Amino acid sequence: MQETCSRLRRWFAWCLLPPCLLLAACATATGEPPVPPASFELPGEGPFQRFIVRYRADSAPGRDKATVPARLDRTAAAATLSPAPALTWQRRLAVDADVFTADRPLDRAAAAALMRAFDDDPDVEYIEVDRMLGVDPIRPMPMRGD
Repeated sequence: MQETCSRLRRWFAWCLLPPCLLLAACATATGEPPVPPASFELPGEGPFQRFIVRYRADSAPGRDKATVPARLDRTAAAATLSPAPALTWQRRLAVDADVFTADRPLDRAAAAALMRAFDDDPDVEYIEVDRMLGVDPIRPMPMRGD
């Protein structure tokens, strides 16, 4: 009895192997070069003035918050904005991310260009807009008879 169950399991595994391999090959072979997704998103249309950036723990700004302002200046210069915004470091958060502000409110396109410059820095783990998060009010749900 046990040998029959063992043979049946092996047969079942061999029958499932080709479709699983074919499915995996189709899922990975799209013919397009892989493009890493941007690690940021912009909520709404703006304006945006405060941001949060987290540097990798093994990088100089990740280890020492005193080096962050110089890195902010370098990244703002690389953002291809004219004029480049002056970024001011505010504080380091408990999650080892840094809050910084721009000297002027940025529209959606300028904020995206600035965030893309941070995203291109290999030492940056993530960049996001510093915004107030909240819970939407509970809307009454319609009943079936309504």
